[in-house]
Amino acid sequence: MLLPEANTDETEPFVADSIAIVGTLGWYDYSFAQPDLGIPVRFYQKKVSPGAAAYFSAHAALLNPSDDISLKAMEIVARWNDGRFVRLHRSDEQFLSELLTKLRGQLNELTDNLHRSTQDMRIVAATHHLPFRELLPPSHSAQWDFTKAYLGSEKLGQLLNDFPHITHAFCGHSHFPARARIGHIDAINIGAGYRQKAFKTITL
Repeated sequence: MLLPEANTDETEPFVADSIAIVGTLGWYDYSFAQPDLGIPVRFYQKKVSPGAAAYFSAHAALLNPSDDISLKAMEIVARWNDGRFVRLHRSDEQFLSELLTKLRGQLNELTDNLHRSTQDMRIVAATHHLPFRELLPPSHSAQWDFTKAYLGSEKLGQLLNDFPHITHAFCGHSHFPARARIGHIDAINIGAGYRQKAFKTITL
């Protein structure tokens, strides 16, 4: 198999014979947030829990009104550092939507090309953020459960499920290994960390 030069632009798929790899950073839209925590969406938008908002004066305004915040939520002290270091100049939902539009464009083009050929293409999707709830880490503590809102999006998984030629979906981000069969997709969270890497071998 002759492989083309490596391409680092996520707007273009890697294609070799009848195998394609599509990818995107992905992002989050709080669809993985745990409802039982009782945290209003404005806290997720600012990347701080109610308990942290009470601690950091810069976020005190989030506590007004307070009648929609549970006592349990006030005991959760956590923050997601994207709120400190990431400047998207748009909402998380809008950024995710832009990335999904680009990914769908890749997949539509591959599908159109497939319909014009006799090849049975197999597609592997690679995302940083999690596309399926089944790949989330198990509950550990309320602080860690708060961060699940930032691990991925249901919309990402819904998009992948729209394309029957996708055989595998790889992701990372949570650093927790997990694997699940979601419809026609073998979904794998590689689970590598900063210091210890991991890999999976698949047959296509």
